[in-house]
Amino acid sequence: MINILLVIFIFLFVILWHEFGHFSIAKMVGVKVNEFSIGMGPRIFHKKRGDTEYSFRAIPVGGFVSMEGEEENSSDPRAFQNSSIIKRMAIVVAGATMNFILGFLVLLLLYIMRGVDIPKIKSFTPESNAPISGLEVGDRIIKMDSNTVNSWDDVLTLMSKNSGENVKLQIEKKDGSVNIISIKPIEKEGRYMLGIYPDTEAIGILSAIQMSGYTFREMFMSLINFLQSIFRGGVKIKDISGPLGVVNVLVQAANQGIIQVLFWVAYININLGVINLLPLPALDGGKFIFLIVEALRGKPISPSKEGYVHLAGFMLLMILLIVITFQDVLNLIGVK
Repeated sequence: MINILLVIFIFLFVILWHEFGHFSIAKMVGVKVNEFSIGMGPRIFHKKRGDTEYSFRAIPVGGFVSMEGEEENSSDPRAFQNSSIIKRMAIVVAGATMNFILGFLVLLLLYIMRGVDIPKIKSFTPESNAPISGLEVGDRIIKMDSNTVNSWDDVLTLMSKNSGENVKLQIEKKDGSVNIISIKPIEKEGRYMLGIYPDTEAIGILSAIQMSGYTFREMFMSLINFLQSIFRGGVKIKDISGPLGVVNVLVQAANQGIIQVLFWVAYININLGVINLLPLPALDGGKFIFLIVEALRGKPISPSKEGYVHLAGFMLLMILLIVITFQDVLNLIGVK
């Protein structure tokens, strides 16, 4: 139950952080914000300060920012539609930008707390062949086949190219001696691995910033590559996780401890930022495209016409979400 509440809080916080990005930039550039809401559905509490009404709604998932003139005509000079294109562009991309910032900060916290993985053996998986091959806890991998190993990432990279053949490891023992050991990898979920868990070591703040940037880039590019695969038809619906799938992953992460939770919070933030910037109707990226078109043609598109496009896009996204959620249910109950 506690883990479920934690997952709900994470979803609420991540989406609110996104909306706070839109809200804060709108306030900064002088656009009138009519309402900033925490949650969705019927309003159960509200308080007005200045021009903005702050509300709390019954369903504690998500939230929204309602700006003057965002979806309708308005004569107010502070309306969204009456602001410069640059200001509106800044507001539109602010939500995704805030998610990217939070994702990076969570990764930074993760590396400060945990340090980095190093090619030194901490423990073995139950099915690993490593112990019977002669590997021991505390051994450090210095070479794999003919490749020098400087980091745990080197181990992962080399194993990603392995197709099941034995791996020759050059190992530095605790006493400083060097041994050569051959180990047969194990297969798990279509990948070959050594079946060992790496040790960690603490790093300084500058190294943590560097590693956070590197991991951020890897997560970002993996999402871009995955999206490209979807549009090319290389990914099936069953391979895409919706809200239920993400909830299931977060609950499992919560059972494994705060480190795994932080990793997935960072990943979800980066994921949300990338998805929102896709040039599709109803998403921030779609709104940004309309602003580019407006800048090129020299006059705004009718808010009502743009609203119809975004509504159609929203309906299509909801249909897709329902299909993916149905597939999530099938995956959770083990139906292939």
